Amino acid sequence: HLVTMDRYHDPDKDVCLDARSFALGDFLSPLGSDEFFSAYLGKKPFLVERANKNFFSDALTLPDIDALFASNPNRLRMARMDGETTPDNRPPPMLGGKSLIDDLEKFSQGYTLIFDKANDGLPKLKSLCNRLAGEIGFPFRTNVYLTPSKFQGFSPHFDDHDVFVLQCEGSKHWQVEKQRRLLPRSGDSLPRDERELIGEIDDFVLEQGSLLYIPRGYVHAAEASEGCSLHITLGLGVITWADVLASAVAQMIETDDGLKESLPPNFLTTDTKPFHAFLSGFFTKAAKKYPMEQFADRFLDEILGRFQVDMTGGISSVIRMNEAPRDNTYVLAEGVVCRLKKSDDEMTVILPGKEISLPIMTEQAVTRLFSGARLSCKDLPGLDEDEAEVLIKRFVREGIIRVCEPG
Repeated sequence: HLVTMDRYHDPDKDVCLDARSFALGDFLSPLGSDEFFSAYLGKKPFLVERANKNFFSDALTLPDIDALFASNPNRLRMARMDGETTPDNRPPPMLGGKSLIDDLEKFSQGYTLIFDKANDGLPKLKSLCNRLAGEIGFPFRTNVYLTPSKFQGFSPHFDDHDVFVLQCEGSKHWQVEKQRRLLPRSGDSLPRDERELIGEIDDFVLEQGSLLYIPRGYVHAAEASEGCSLHITLGLGVITWADVLASAVAQMIETDDGLKESLPPNFLTTDTKPFHAFLSGFFTKAAKKYPMEQFADRFLDEILGRFQVDMTGGISSVIRMNEAPRDNTYVLAEGVVCRLKKSDDEMTVILPGKEISLPIMTEQAVTRLFSGARLSCKDLPGLDEDEAEVLIKRFVREGIIRVCEPG
């Protein structure tokens, strides 16, 4: 069905995004995070037009691009679509040139410079991704796009993940179809012969400081306006119920030799009744036959592997903790994504690639630490200060909590 893009206006001319310490509500303002989750996440695009053109000035600047260009050439791609070129024979995205001089020449010829996973090269973008991941629970990554004036990097296409577009410098003319083509899975893309805009379209200019959200499957195209355009694309790594099912079926196959048995001879020439019977019986009996709770646990642990524990600030925290463990206050490190599991005698913290098993007596203290509050050793319920110090030291060394800065 057709979806008309909602537009919000933020008249505040003073507030700027601090890429290292913002909350989701600040990022989306004036749209609230609860409204985003209920009305927009994975469903429909929206646009936030801001009066403050410097809203994203801390997130990314042209000097940042110079640093990325000089220090991360292997992450550089380039793409260009000429206005006279049809989607069928447009040049595909090409890898970075043999030298940075070649890359600069391509840029001067109208190629968009694309820095993949720029969050690995710029700490403030890494911080931005970690904070969003901690709040939303999906993995994030950033790509950065620098497009010369009046050029377009790509023909119309959709993404297989949701994206936030943060316009940091210049402006870009966007066109977004009002009807989603399909709900893609990871790796899906629009066939080359279908890369054109069709049907009703939202047509607008994304000005500097403004924000655009496009869920996966919506076909779109963008061209730089007058002057170079610099934007960040924040990609939200969607996790679907199909992923849950695929993981469960893979685990069933792994544990059930009956599913690995050969089909009967001449199965291609028989009717489909045996297959209907197998599938019907399989899904009817699956819930009773297989350990679904174990399957769910393993799936969640697999998904945790898509996240990383950010060790930024870890060394200084260990040093300050060792100097005066009981004089410091501590806080959960930004963007920590984990699972807490409890049994009769044990509390387990499950992190990407690691599990930490603790006595059940630490349950209240662990829960309090993961609340995000600033705490000292004496603030941890259920533990005396000696026990609290041992727990805090363990978590600081694992990168889960940090020593708070004074004040």
